[in-house]
Amino acid sequence: MNKYSLIIQPLLILCLLFTSCSTYLQGVSPDGTVVYLGETPLENTQAYKLFLKSSQSERDKCLFLLRRVLKKTEYQFFRDGDVYTSGDAYDGGMWLLENRYEEGQTAREFMRDHIWRSTSGKPHYVRLSNGEMHIGYFLLLNDLDLLEETVSKNSSKKNSFIK
Repeated sequence: MNKYSLIIQPLLILCLLFTSCSTYLQGVSPDGTVVYLGETPLENTQAYKLFLKSSQSERDKCLFLLRRVLKKTEYQFFRDGDVYTSGDAYDGGMWLLENRYEEGQTAREFMRDHIWRSTSGKPHYVRLSNGEMHIGYFLLLNDLDLLEETVSKNSSKKNSFIK
């Protein structure tokens, strides 16, 4: 063994450990808190107000999510190792929505088929302002779940007033 192998071997082991241990969160922080792309509660957000004025279609749900992405200027968005701003992520999502969305497709199907992973097969990631790295798809699912729950809750309230 030469003197270089004594230095290189431990460095290689450390590199392997760090790269194999890098895991990405899936929409839940280490303390168990569900992570959303934008502000909660939704009722006071511009994205939600615009959604309520829309036809509330599956495509409109995708637009809601993209508006939430656009507002997160302090987040970093990753695609195939490259870093993008919220504006870039919004533009890319809008391009996908305009060019890949199929009539009758649900928002979940669209996100799974076109937003979860790039064409290389690698997931898209989001680095939050606190440094946490999440697979972006799961953050979008959290926001979509919240949107659907909020709309359902508020329509139930309206219906109870009508009776």
